[in-house]
Amino acid sequence: MSSLAKRAPDEELDAAEMLSIDEGLEGLQSPVHRFIHALHGFVAFFVMPLFALANSGVELGGTGLSSLTAPVAVGAALGLFAGKQLGIFAATALAIKLRLSPMPGNASWLKLYGVSVVAGIGFTVALFIAALAFHDSAVLLDQAKIGVLTGSLAAGLFGFTVLRLSSGGTRQT
Repeated sequence: MSSLAKRAPDEELDAAEMLSIDEGLEGLQSPVHRFIHALHGFVAFFVMPLFALANSGVELGGTGLSSLTAPVAVGAALGLFAGKQLGIFAATALAIKLRLSPMPGNASWLKLYGVSVVAGIGFTVALFIAALAFHDSAVLLDQAKIGVLTGSLAAGLFGFTVLRLSSGGTRQT
């Protein structure tokens, strides 16, 4: 590392020197920052969804197929899964076609659609609205919560699949 300080500022570095710099910079991160980075995946993909499910107030113990096919549950699920993806994709596509906006990040249409699908995961506000709409009916509120969770799960799984296919199976950073 000390040999780098003696070099001319415009001199190019080889891969080993770049790796040495990267490792040196990584060592400068605080232990808390490294700890947070190490836990990010576990927290984002396990702890947060579990926390959200636990705080949604849905009792899954007595939930049968009839709860999933109730009109309120189906409506909430379709609103999150189909409504959000169609609305977001159509509005964004229209803005692009009318040249009001460029394609975000030069993405493909399939990636744009995948992001539109993933928008259906946002169930926190949907649960809040369901609580406001059905405050006087515990049965309908539970149906709405089941629908919101089902629609969010479907949007997450389908959106993941679409985005995975859009990247050609390779992970992009």
